[in-house]
Amino acid sequence: MKSIIFLDANLRSHSAATKSGKSIIKIELETVDHYELADILRQLDKIDVEQKAASKLKAGRT
Repeated sequence: MKSIIFLDANLRSHSAATKSGKSIIKIELETVDHYELADILRQLDKIDVEQKAASKLKAGRT
């Protein structure tokens, strides 16, 4: 399970949709702190890299 930690950001909106058995959740955050923005984006980039690496590893096993 992945987590994103933010201290100085507010939830602006959220929504969800399901199509073909897959669900997409959209979360919109708002912050005035540029450092908080950068930190959240770094966390999301790290999650993306980890998921791509796990996906490649999984594909290599089959």
